[in-house]
Amino acid sequence: AADLEVADGMVRPKAGENGIKFADLLTGNKFALQLDPKAPLKDPRTYTIVGQPLQRPDVPAKVDGSFIYMHDFKVPGMLHARVIRPPAIGAELLSVDESSVKHLPGVKVVRIKNFLGVVAEDEWTCVRAMRALKAQWSDWAGLPDQNNLVAALRAGPFLADEAIVKKGTPQAQLAADAIELKASYYWPIHTHGSIGPSCSVADVKPDSATIWTASQGTHGNRNTFARFLGLPRDKVRMIYLDGAGCYGMNGHEDAAGDAAILSRAIERPVRLQWMREDEHGWDPKGPPQLLANEVVPGVVGARSAHPKLTRRACLSVANEVSAASSRRDAKPSSAVESARSADRPSMSPRQAPPSAACRAAPPHVQRTFRRQQRAESGQSPAAGVTHADAYKFHPNPQGRIAPASRRGPACSGRPAAAIITASCPAR
Repeated sequence: AADLEVADGMVRPKAGENGIKFADLLTGNKFALQLDPKAPLKDPRTYTIVGQPLQRPDVPAKVDGSFIYMHDFKVPGMLHARVIRPPAIGAELLSVDESSVKHLPGVKVVRIKNFLGVVAEDEWTCVRAMRALKAQWSDWAGLPDQNNLVAALRAGPFLADEAIVKKGTPQAQLAADAIELKASYYWPIHTHGSIGPSCSVADVKPDSATIWTASQGTHGNRNTFARFLGLPRDKVRMIYLDGAGCYGMNGHEDAAGDAAILSRAIERPVRLQWMREDEHGWDPKGPPQLLANEVVPGVVGARSAHPKLTRRACLSVANEVSAASSRRDAKPSSAVESARSADRPSMSPRQAPPSAACRAAPPHVQRTFRRQQRAESGQSPAAGVTHADAYKFHPNPQGRIAPASRRGPACSGRPAAAIITASCPAR
């Protein structure tokens, strides 16, 4: 082994003789070699790629508009195709009236169970056929009312019921005067909205298939396409081309599947591009999510003799501090000072022991609250301190949870108990 080196995708003698390629060493088998963690590392001075400037030969063509994206790609003899979508997920195709597109020259209708598509020699004729073809679909109403989606998320059904965080005993602390902070965060269904609708070109023959796609998972999809096309894996080739960007997976894979199905059916190369309504309606979505948070603030770690703030006192102090913050020369009243004393009656921010939440907080969060505590104690923001409370919650009249530095620590106290839950719809 001391006489060998790894370079240019092969293992070869250091003396410069011919080597063996990695692929030949594997011969199609899985790489199950146990790695030695004590193996010597490559000398950085011998690096030929890492740390070296690399050329971007694709940039000039992308700048001048001559770059061939997935949507620009063509092969000789290809037809253009579109898929006709049902009005709802789960609808079944009942009938098709092919005579409705007879006036369009060269149009061929492809129906395979509930899959319906059209192909033509030119793209505009294909688009016109897609819009003119009359098809009857069954009814289906399995999706929740989009106007009541938040209620549907709360009601379920759910694949699982999971509490993300449980700290303390919040239910036991919800006495008549206990403070309970609640916040719900919801975001609806999101689409990728790629600037170019998904597109693919497929050339499926009886014994082989070549699919050009902008999919980010061509290696894994090769197995899927070989399976549904009924071909050996080594007879399916998937070639990546740059396409419209997405965060994760948009419709690239689905468009490639559409193209492959149609190409196999008509025994010709097919270019399949989704319409904008296909992309917005049928691409994989970011699911709607609802996060519900409940926090019961209290004084954690302080002596049991320290009184907790009641709901009434906290709201009173919060209103006063909020009003005082609008007057630069205003000083907090005795109620505010009393609340501060109730929180930490004998310790300054410099003296107070660090909390577990503080120690677990990211460094930038710790720095932020150190600055807040220094400002609260009248110190210079640049002065050093030994700890920081990572999180403080303050009710205010606007119903927001704001940083401590904006309204003082009157109603603060690290969370004594918290429940954070997340709900996602069942699929």
